[in-house]
Amino acid sequence: MIRFWLSDENNNSTKVFPIGSTIFIGGQGLHPSTVYDFHLSGESEDDTTTLLARYTTDRHGVMPTTALIPYVGVFKQGDTHAQSEEDAHRESAGRTFMIRAEGNEKSGHDSEELKFTVMPRNSERWIFSCDANGHLQTGIEQGEGPVSIALRNFPAGCVRVYLVPRQFGWRVGDPIEPVATRTGEICRRVFHHDGCAERIVKLAESDEIPAGSYQLIARSFPLGWYEAGETTLLADDVVSDRRFASLVIRLPFSKRFGYDNGVVLTPEIAGRPLAHRPYFRFVNNFPIGTDVYAALDPDALPAGLVGKRAAIYVIRHETAAQWSVSSALNDISGPGMTSAPKIVPIVPGCVNWNTTLVWPNPQVAGKYDIAIDFGNNAANPQDFVTDGSLDTPLDMIDGYVRVGFYVTDDPSLSGPFVGKIGQHDYALGSIQVPSTDAGLTPTDTLPITATVRYPAQSSGIDAAFAPGSFPLVVIMHGNSGYDNSYLGYNYLLDHLASHGFVAMSIYAPVGVMIETRARATLAHIGIMAQNNANPGLFQGHIDMNHIGIAGHSRGGEAVVRAARINASEGLGWNIQAGVSIAPTDYFHYGDPGIPLLVIYGSNDGDVAGTWPDRTCFNIYDEAGRPRSFIFVYGATHDQFNTIWAPTFLSVESDIAPSDVPKLISLNDHENVAKGYVTAFMQTHLQGRAEQLEYFSANLRPILVSSLQIHASHQEPGVRLVDNFEQAPHNPNVNTLGGGVTPTSLSTLAENTLRTLDVHSPHVTSGGEIAWQSLSGRYSSQLPGTAKDVSGFAVLAFRVTQKYGSPENPSNLPQDLFVRLTDGGGKSRAIRVSTFTDVPFPYERGFADLIKSALKSVRIPLLSFTIANLGAQDVDLTNVASVSFEFDANSTGHIEIDDIEFTQ
Repeated sequence: MIRFWLSDENNNSTKVFPIGSTIFIGGQGLHPSTVYDFHLSGESEDDTTTLLARYTTDRHGVMPTTALIPYVGVFKQGDTHAQSEEDAHRESAGRTFMIRAEGNEKSGHDSEELKFTVMPRNSERWIFSCDANGHLQTGIEQGEGPVSIALRNFPAGCVRVYLVPRQFGWRVGDPIEPVATRTGEICRRVFHHDGCAERIVKLAESDEIPAGSYQLIARSFPLGWYEAGETTLLADDVVSDRRFASLVIRLPFSKRFGYDNGVVLTPEIAGRPLAHRPYFRFVNNFPIGTDVYAALDPDALPAGLVGKRAAIYVIRHETAAQWSVSSALNDISGPGMTSAPKIVPIVPGCVNWNTTLVWPNPQVAGKYDIAIDFGNNAANPQDFVTDGSLDTPLDMIDGYVRVGFYVTDDPSLSGPFVGKIGQHDYALGSIQVPSTDAGLTPTDTLPITATVRYPAQSSGIDAAFAPGSFPLVVIMHGNSGYDNSYLGYNYLLDHLASHGFVAMSIYAPVGVMIETRARATLAHIGIMAQNNANPGLFQGHIDMNHIGIAGHSRGGEAVVRAARINASEGLGWNIQAGVSIAPTDYFHYGDPGIPLLVIYGSNDGDVAGTWPDRTCFNIYDEAGRPRSFIFVYGATHDQFNTIWAPTFLSVESDIAPSDVPKLISLNDHENVAKGYVTAFMQTHLQGRAEQLEYFSANLRPILVSSLQIHASHQEPGVRLVDNFEQAPHNPNVNTLGGGVTPTSLSTLAENTLRTLDVHSPHVTSGGEIAWQSLSGRYSSQLPGTAKDVSGFAVLAFRVTQKYGSPENPSNLPQDLFVRLTDGGGKSRAIRVSTFTDVPFPYERGFADLIKSALKSVRIPLLSFTIANLGAQDVDLTNVASVSFEFDANSTGHIEIDDIEFTQ
């Protein structure tokens, strides 16, 4: 039996809604993956019927609770401006309306009718963003006036009001984290209220508040109440619009898109609801079978382009060439990739609706975008018609110059062999191996002991192998007082085996150094080669042409040494990838000669990096290409090993007490290792080229999507514009010999990064740039022989904020535009935050361990050529300059390195 229900923002089922509240609809027992239309009409047969929305059920026939009518009664039909309270009550109070739900299925036509009544707000407390006249105002552009709040029906007494960042739901006990103005003031007001029915209070000027999406929280209390300053949500606090943004402050149009960047609007849209704060998260990765939701913040939409309905299309991601042929939106969100676009209600004044299920149970891995089609932009909702075309500047898309979201075979989730993992352990006596890289002697005694996991026909010790041969991954642990350290990666072995690898962790005695560990890795590769060749469990099941090595701490440095020994001594093992987790760097071996991934935690308390100690940033900097780096905020050293993890706080001496609340969990550490190690090995050992995007395109394994993770990735075969390694250093000339032109910069320097910044963990040179006005520019010229970059795919550079600089607001990301200008004078600027953030350096309890760590920015060159209304198409065969323009923030201080064109 079909069953729908209406509910309020607290998820209470009801048929009575006060004026200004939002009506939500949900359902269950419905047809799975089916689109339903929702029509609104009055009680009279003469009343007009309006299509409100078109939503879909999930694979279980459940329709998630979704906004249907925002701010009921406040907006008159066909009007984009809020009515006064008197007009709203006169128009809607006491009236009863009908919602008809209709779905079309092969099994028959389904429909259901629901009635609801709009009632006046006579006594319920209500808070909302308003204009100077007290009318609802959901969006404002910076500089267009003040941000004011209206309080209705509050009792006499003290009132404390906060402006807080939007979260998609509020529950008692959630932290209240007020927004800070540009001057650092907390955005709140405390005042005495005389008990009048309506009070309008100015909170701040709109240009004092950073652009973004916000909600309001009001607390009424008597003077002297002990909980007045409580920093978590109390049961009696009033929240404006608990489940979507109440106020959006937008950047001025020129700042949002640059002076000539065009107006294809590409906000984040795809995401998933959460059972915990912040209750919704934008993500770009959906494992196969994971429902895709849309939630659009309205900070990108130019004023005056708002309709009351919009259609949501899920489309395959298209290339610039495909868009140049057709702007048609071909939805694939229905069963079997059929067309099933959704229609959603829009809040007048901005685009802003609750989470909407847009693609239930996707089954085809690939690259996709979500497009928002405003169709004919009809003022009257009943006249809305979707045109199925991406029409700029009105329509919006989360992809276009990037991939909006991916449906993936996610490497952090268990693979196809889960539940069929074989285990084998061996202890084959001992051998003597060199203990240093100085020669054959002195030696260490190395027991040949290991534990192995592999794809099997069933789980168990020495279970029969699954058919086929599988790449080999060998893991070497680091140093500790535990003789069984090698067993601390069983979680990773099982995971790799589930994805089709023979994965093993090998033993090294306590205290041995890098050479012994490297020789151990090579010795065990030899053992497995024998096992593969000789009769027995492993015969013919190990793909010795595809070998990966990994290590942790001293074992991570041993990865570099083992690869170098294999090459220099001509051992001939086909080692094709290496992963170093929190590696030491005692001996500075340099380039391992294989693709290398480094994983490191910002709270590493062992390899912590007090200068002049060298850390794994240096191992990355000195590695050849391709190379990748994953910097995990809140990760430690020991917790990547489950044997070490229980005592990590007492062992890692460089973790301060103030660091502890920010540490991520043991499970998070395991998921980081499982996701990124697996993706890297899949890329280089299994030929899974699509998995490289976990490093090159900010794709995030789903189980670590909530963590702050910053990636660097660099490919070989580049056109290097500037690596800042000139001797002597000269900030006014780039590596190509082209001139560098600064404009309105307070600092321009070039030197070793450690000389420029005592917090830099790098051993390379770089550039330092600071600005104190929006007119700051840095332009690097390309000489004649280097102008043709059409054979490359990406413009890339590495960047960090300089820690401790007063030009960088504390704990806020930095942003800038990158402009290409061709020889004919055509140019286009692209905002860096379209692709990634430039984070504030992670702050630790011990200040000397804070690192200004470079991360990669990779901007596809199609961004400068794809059709974009109002923007010039840059000729990539004749690029004259690369410029950094600092229009996004009035002050900033960054370090950069490796400006290059690459793949």
